[in-house]
Amino acid sequence: MKWLLVGVLIFVIGYLIIGKATSNTNNNNPASEQKKKSESRVPNNSPTFNRSLFVPYWQLKDSSQNSVLSNQYDRYIYFGVAGTVDGVDTTEEGYRKIDAFMSATSGSRWLTVRMVDTDVNDKVLSSLESQNKIVNDAVSIAKQFGFDGLVLDFEYNSIFGGKVNEVTSFYKVFSEKTMSKNLKFAVTLYGDVFYRKRPYDVAQIEKYSDEIMIMAYDLHKSRGEPGPNFPLSAGKKYGYGYDLLFADLEKVIQAKKITVIFGMYGYDWKVDEKGRPITLASSITTAQVVANYINKCGSLNCTQLKDPVSAETEINYVDEDKKYHIIWFENEESVEKKEKFLRQRGVGSVAFWAYGYF
Repeated sequence: MKWLLVGVLIFVIGYLIIGKATSNTNNNNPASEQKKKSESRVPNNSPTFNRSLFVPYWQLKDSSQNSVLSNQYDRYIYFGVAGTVDGVDTTEEGYRKIDAFMSATSGSRWLTVRMVDTDVNDKVLSSLESQNKIVNDAVSIAKQFGFDGLVLDFEYNSIFGGKVNEVTSFYKVFSEKTMSKNLKFAVTLYGDVFYRKRPYDVAQIEKYSDEIMIMAYDLHKSRGEPGPNFPLSAGKKYGYGYDLLFADLEKVIQAKKITVIFGMYGYDWKVDEKGRPITLASSITTAQVVANYINKCGSLNCTQLKDPVSAETEINYVDEDKKYHIIWFENEESVEKKEKFLRQRGVGSVAFWAYGYF
């Protein structure tokens, strides 16, 4: 019995010593500790954003004069070449500056086909020949210069939302020819596509594209009342925002297909004593707002107001002619709040409009 008790005692002491040593080994393991810290910093259900930057041709100089863009973005999107009734215009500046874009960027690069003139677009919709010419030219240019994909920026307005089928048919033509040449295909859509009932069958367009790029800006326009670029929340006074946009989007598009484009700019409205616009607003980039107002607000007759509903900043100031102005704009701070919302919705891709604007 005596020896049995001694044996049990030795076993218990040994177990405690080994257990403590093992525990200390795990607790002092830097890799294990770092893993725990890393995991604690990652929000639940939060994808790592794929970030893209649009590079407009007018922001580029001749190919020999451009600085190489940093590699902080996963993709660079050139904006771009112009689609016309005769195909892609190879005489205009957008085409001529492709070399400048290619020399200033590296990695994944996509080419945008710019179609922003409603009158021209109306004619293209009526001509299958024009549509095929645009697509064939765009695919040929993309292959020639080594682009990885094409973005169709077809901006169209019609009375009472007409020509929806024609628009969808054009997207289908573009998609089939692009994908047949092993190029990725993305489309841009207005952020207010549902709110203002624009002529796009989003559910059908989603079927023909690899990616839907939502232009989440310009909800308040230069010809309208002052307001945020695109509010985080509609609240009680904005009518629409990210919350209602995604309530609409999620009915027809998978989150993994969505890229949200932030417009890094705003508008400057000249207004009367009641805050009503006197003239059309002028556009102003985020960089210009920072340089001309944020950094000088102390010496100017101006105030800054951060709106928690929209997540954006409003600036009020009086100009040299004693005229009252209101500026609303997007910046890095508002983007951060909106990205948090996007993470919660499972969106993993964002883009910025545009190079040189912020």
